[in-house]
Amino acid sequence: MNPPATTASELVTRALLRQGDGDLFVVSSAKQAQSRLLQELIDEFTQLSEPPVVVEAGADARRLVRELARTRQNRTIIKGLDRFGRNDWQALDSMRSMLSREAPVIAVVDAETLEMMAAVAPNLFSWAGAAVYQVPTVIEAITEAERERRLAALRSATGLTDAEVIRRAEEGTLSTEPEFAEWLALLGREPLLDG
Repeated sequence: MNPPATTASELVTRALLRQGDGDLFVVSSAKQAQSRLLQELIDEFTQLSEPPVVVEAGADARRLVRELARTRQNRTIIKGLDRFGRNDWQALDSMRSMLSREAPVIAVVDAETLEMMAAVAPNLFSWAGAAVYQVPTVIEAITEAERERRLAALRSATGLTDAEVIRRAEEGTLSTEPEFAEWLALLGREPLLDG
């Protein structure tokens, strides 16, 4: 699955502009980047409107539904959904009608969880509809050795070279999977992400 890329700022702006009944936004981010993304979302909401309510998904779908019912009128961010298994997603999908609300929700998940949600919670996934996005990983200052280790792992996993990845990005044929965004960032070629 290759959802369109976005930033925390763009996502919050979309959430504030789409004031439909209980819009659901789903954003995929690498696990290691989720805490930063969560903070960026909170900061953006706070700057543009008011702080959102942050709900921890918890141990099961029923608990999450109860928590979301409590925040029905508040803009809400859900974290911790990556701990949900197939049964949790199926249960949440069957309780979709209980999630009706007045304010938008942003669910933060990783790519694997997004795939599972699409496969086993089709009603919930269709509720999000076109509001499914990914936030590419931003590479922080890392040592040259760490950068080279990560690049070597990406080359090994895909069988591609740096030059092939850059060429595909320039041609617009590079996959939108997050690891390719990371690869370009590691090479210092982030501007190609916008092309």
